[in-house]
Amino acid sequence: MSPFDSVQSAAGVANHAPVQPPPPLGGSERLAQSIDRLTAAIERLLERLPAPAPVPSPPESPFLEPTPEEIGLPTVRELLESKGLCIQGFAVSKEEERPLLQLAWYLGTRYGTLRELLHKIKRAMNNGLHLSHDLAGLGSDDLSTNCQFASLARDQGLLADFRYVRSPRRVLLVTCSRDPNALNFFSGSWLELYLEESLRRARPGIVEVRRGMRVSLPTGEDFELDIVAKDRAGRLLWVEAKTGEYSGSLPKYERVRRILDLPADRAILVLPEANAAVCESLRLRYGLWALNLGGWSQLVGSVATGASAPTNAQASSSK
Repeated sequence: MSPFDSVQSAAGVANHAPVQPPPPLGGSERLAQSIDRLTAAIERLLERLPAPAPVPSPPESPFLEPTPEEIGLPTVRELLESKGLCIQGFAVSKEEERPLLQLAWYLGTRYGTLRELLHKIKRAMNNGLHLSHDLAGLGSDDLSTNCQFASLARDQGLLADFRYVRSPRRVLLVTCSRDPNALNFFSGSWLELYLEESLRRARPGIVEVRRGMRVSLPTGEDFELDIVAKDRAGRLLWVEAKTGEYSGSLPKYERVRRILDLPADRAILVLPEANAAVCESLRLRYGLWALNLGGWSQLVGSVATGASAPTNAQASSSK
């Protein structure tokens, strides 16, 4: 037999040899396969979930037609002028700004879910514009809230782009915008817009709202009041919004409160994440009612219905 015949014979034997089954999987391998199958099933389930409901548009301003009991009440401008302030101007909301107001409302009412993403956006706008937001530990509702907020912000030109990655780990990849409007919104103007809209919805308790009131104080100083509102009894409510450093502004806030002759429960400082101890300290030292966003929502609900407002400690500690 030639060497070539020997090779062919050996090959033929090999071709007719029975196929051996793969060795059994170990415990860790079986667990890995089970996790992979479970992850794939969850992803398929998420894909079949209904699309999130569209964000309801804020209603038209309810202050165009005053009720009979409001006719004859002094306006916000008149109330401020009676305290010796000279009014230089104020912000006027335009119809084309409604989507931005809608976005601010979405953020304010879901701040507990969105605050981590908001903080990352603010940092990324100063440090490279790109960020990765881990969504792996979130339920379907919170995951949808983060993705819809990114979509709304992109539609308004406040984010350059975003992409939701499902596998191997759920992540939201965001590219921030260099537009000055984006920096202004994420650095704090969203809070002013949200507070304004909250009070506009607090009908019938609140009957007039002004944002960005530029005034000259009796001392000759120029100052801007973030939000000034009037209730149905004709009393002023002054609200300041702070998302960053605020300690340097407190002495001036105290002076303005005294000029306006407002009690602490009508001179409000909104600090989105402040705790009850900080809020109580500010009230005692500066005569300001400091609230986090949970406390603000509780207060606005009370004002709207005419119910008794919550105490400072109750409102400032709300989550």
